[in-house]
Amino acid sequence: MILNTRQPLISVIIPMYNAEKTIKECIESLLNQDFPKYCYEVIVVDNNSTDRSVEVIKSYPIRIVHCPKRGAYVARNTGARYARGEILAFTDADCVVSKNWLREIYNSFRDGDIAAVQGPGNLTFQRDLKVKVECLTREMTKEAFWGDTKNFAVRKSVFEKVGGFEQFFTGCDALFLQTLRSKGYNVIFNENMIVYHYFPTDFLKLIKKNWRHGFGDVYIAKRLYNINRILKIKHMLYSNFRYSFKVFSLDNSLLEKIYMWLYFITSLQVRSLSYLINSFHPIIISNKQV
Repeated sequence: MILNTRQPLISVIIPMYNAEKTIKECIESLLNQDFPKYCYEVIVVDNNSTDRSVEVIKSYPIRIVHCPKRGAYVARNTGARYARGEILAFTDADCVVSKNWLREIYNSFRDGDIAAVQGPGNLTFQRDLKVKVECLTREMTKEAFWGDTKNFAVRKSVFEKVGGFEQFFTGCDALFLQTLRSKGYNVIFNENMIVYHYFPTDFLKLIKKNWRHGFGDVYIAKRLYNINRILKIKHMLYSNFRYSFKVFSLDNSLLEKIYMWLYFITSLQVRSLSYLINSFHPIIISNKQV
């Protein structure tokens, strides 16, 4: 393996906001990689945390950058400007990466034609049934995957050419990956890039999360395609119900499956309803980029 010793080959960028409960485990997993220390740097972008997040990590050998403007994608773009690596690797403050995560990223880019690589975004240590359903909805394959910045890497040169992430509050990682594809860049999926995510377990927080995803869906549709409300209504009346029965293939008791199915169909319908309602939002109608 030939690596550049003059500058980090990979810059890991982590947006952070009030993550004192999870950020330490995230950082320690990154510092405990099966990968040469001199070949990567870790950049944490503090997005105006009001808890002890910065204090928790300030003793670690990492770079802490402050980003006064709120927004996870704003923070990621800020981190990219400070990055010295040829490759930008993104994860989140509530994630734990596997020991070989950076090596898998490096191996993915050994082919010079690869512009970006996406890893799974649906793995967790949690056993909560609602979380298990959330993971099911986020399952990716080499044939079907989208942008998810908890486990994503891109060449810095490509990132800069495309203009970085748009700065809407949700959906801009999926939008970024689709933009790369539309411009002819080669984007691949690496199932061995393992990241474990801590999902919220509170029912209302999960519902709000799916509502935000629905807003992101309509923002992406407006930016790249056309808003299709009729298709979304069909999803609500047919496709969502059909897809929700996937829950019954899981290895759980019947009572648990019924509970999970009720949550699954609720989350799917909330996301679709969010799409329909937010398709009339002034930001969407004006096609404003924020």
